[in-house]
Amino acid sequence: MVVTEKDNTVRIYDVRKLQLTNTNIVGKQQQQGTSEVKSFQFENILADTHFSPSGTHLVSAARRINDGMGIIHVYPWKHGDAEGNANADSAGKIFVGHTGPIYALQFSPDGRYLATGGNDALVGLWDVKSMVCKATIARRTKFIRSVTFSHDSSVVACCSEENGVDLADPRTGEEIGILSLEKKNDNANANANSRERNRGGTNFGAVCGSDELAFHPKSDIIACARGENLGPNVPQVSIARLQFNRSQ
Repeated sequence: MVVTEKDNTVRIYDVRKLQLTNTNIVGKQQQQGTSEVKSFQFENILADTHFSPSGTHLVSAARRINDGMGIIHVYPWKHGDAEGNANADSAGKIFVGHTGPIYALQFSPDGRYLATGGNDALVGLWDVKSMVCKATIARRTKFIRSVTFSHDSSVVACCSEENGVDLADPRTGEEIGILSLEKKNDNANANANSRERNRGGTNFGAVCGSDELAFHPKSDIIACARGENLGPNVPQVSIARLQFNRSQ
């Protein structure tokens, strides 16, 4: 398991060894057992880290401190050590992906694609083998909060604070459809919320977007979550089953 810390440290744990100790001492903080395998310290500001599809490298989304560019940092995870002495900024390769911070990073289940979502409201679609950005999704105007792939890697979804979830072809970035998060019987409420938004208000209701997306691992079901409670008309978690014809 890989964990990205607020202090720009990446730690790798052996989940088979995770355990709590000192549980019988009242008032003492429970501490994890000796499960840390490796760790890395960064100078750049980290947002997220994943294992590569091959399992040999870690891939971190970061904001470069000298110019603010959004970068993808690819480095061998065996380079670090359990004492935190490895500086990952000097290891591996760096790819510039966005003109601002990268907030979302996700590999496709088949390992062919990497999707990155940034502060520049763009989604980059990368060919993992060559680490070349082959296409982009540029239909959002707010920063990208989450990206995810369908179980068969044929659809990539992204979201921002804008209404709806963008569904696209990961090969080209072309739009497949927009998943509306608005209730079917909520048109009047959506119009009222649109007027509220134009006045600078925050009670957007059903026209708000999503903070986090996740596809079901075996079927065309997507979950959309919001961290903010927007009232009774907007559930914090929406689940939808998608129906569409896939191109060959």
